[in-house]
Amino acid sequence: MSTGLTRREVMRSTLLVGAGLTGLGWRAGLARAAQPTLPELRVGWQAVSANLPMPVAMLKGYDREFGFRIKRFFTLSGPQLNEALAAGEIDAANMSAIAALLSAARGLPVKLVVTRGHGGDINALMVRKGSPIRGLRELVGRKIALTVGSSAHQFVELAARAEGLTLAQFTVQNMLLDAMPAALATGQVDAVAVWEPNITSWAKKGVGEVILRGGKYFRNHNAILLKDSIIKSQWELGYRFVLATLKAMHFIRTDRTGESMALGEQDLKIDRALLGESLKYSVMDPRMPRAFYEDLRVSLEFLERLGRLRRPIKLEEFVYEEYMARAQKEHPEFFSDLPA
Repeated sequence: MSTGLTRREVMRSTLLVGAGLTGLGWRAGLARAAQPTLPELRVGWQAVSANLPMPVAMLKGYDREFGFRIKRFFTLSGPQLNEALAAGEIDAANMSAIAALLSAARGLPVKLVVTRGHGGDINALMVRKGSPIRGLRELVGRKIALTVGSSAHQFVELAARAEGLTLAQFTVQNMLLDAMPAALATGQVDAVAVWEPNITSWAKKGVGEVILRGGKYFRNHNAILLKDSIIKSQWELGYRFVLATLKAMHFIRTDRTGESMALGEQDLKIDRALLGESLKYSVMDPRMPRAFYEDLRVSLEFLERLGRLRRPIKLEEFVYEEYMARAQKEHPEFFSDLPA
């Protein structure tokens, strides 16, 4: 069937179409090149329930929404995060307040820029299932495994003091989290001091049972640290990071669909039902009232008794409130569901 076009006309049309496509490709390439590369922030966290805001911020795209990218750095404990900060491997870290204060005591150039809330009951003392031990006094002279410098360590020390005891009356073994279940099951230790979601998980698996939780002894605030170099030379990047965190926290508090638990399961590798159950021990409030500072002072006193304060810490210098102050003015929606 004839097209009605001469050979010369067909060739001319082909050349024009080709040139047009080439032009479109060239313009698309320019558009891609014109898109700015988002700055990257290396953020460390561990697989604990209280760290849920980080995977939510990353997987919901709140970091990109505020103009940066989170690069995830995973560890097993707060002390390990401090090592990563000291080595320059990360720019920001999520940890307990006690671990955060240890970073300041070491002289690391960091500031506490926001808290992810608090929950003393996140920590607990567990014994083997079926153990006759029902209280802390019954553990005097026995072996307790804990991670030195962790919030669980502080909880046991505070609980002992409340009972008129000292840690010296127990055989304390410094142990990382992943070694504790086997140590408890085989009788290497008589109790373990641990945090959520491991408490709920181990209880469900029959590894151990709770005899004491920490809420009676301290509020146990969580902290997010940011390196001084970011605050000094990339202030807006630090602010965007705080905004992404606050938006994630607001989403978690108001989520009625279970999406936040699903995101936590994806990143933290914690079953979503377990995650939701363990989070009931947390109060996800980022504000820093007087009680927040009082809790930090309790932690400072613990570190001093432990002999871990290498230098004095001025809380008014260590806590950097400017990001939160601006966020509360510019984004009241992130706090609208919280009690006054």
